[in-house]
Amino acid sequence: FFVRHESHLLSGMFVMGATVRTTEAAQAFESARGVLRALVETQVTAAEFERVRSEATAIINKGSTEPNTLADMWLDGESYKLDSNTDPTRAFSKLTPADVQRVAARLFRNTAFASIAVGSATQIRPDLERAGKVEVMGETVPAKPVNAAPPSKNP
Repeated sequence: FFVRHESHLLSGMFVMGATVRTTEAAQAFESARGVLRALVETQVTAAEFERVRSEATAIINKGSTEPNTLADMWLDGESYKLDSNTDPTRAFSKLTPADVQRVAARLFRNTAFASIAVGSATQIRPDLERAGKVEVMGETVPAKPVNAAPPSKNP
C-alpha cells in the first residue's frame, strides 16, 4: 500500500495504491474511499499525528542533503513564492491535526475520483460493476445497427 502526492503535476495529484488479489479489488476501492471519508469527517489522534510528524521530519532532514530534494525545495519555493529563509522542518512542526482535517476536507469532500484497476478485465469487471460504471481501456463498444428497412421478400 502506498500514498503519495505528485505536487509537480499541474495542480497536483493525490495517489493511493495497493496490490491486491483480483477478487479483492472492489473492496480495496471501497476501503480507500472510506479512508478519505474518515480524513474529512474525523480528526486524527494527537498520538497518531505526532508519530507521522516525526517520521516525516526525519525524511525531510535526511533528504535535505540530496541534490534532487534541494532542487524540489527550490522549485517549490519559486513556484509558490515561499520565503527562502523558511525552514521546512520548523514550518512542518507548526501543523496541527485540525490543519490536516481542514486540507482533507478541501481536497476530498464532494470530489470526483478516478479509480484504476490493472488486471484481467473479465475477472475484475463483475465485482467492480456492482459499485458503478466500469470502463476498460482498449475495449471497443459494438456499433449500434442502423435502422434499415427489412429486406423485401420477392419470389
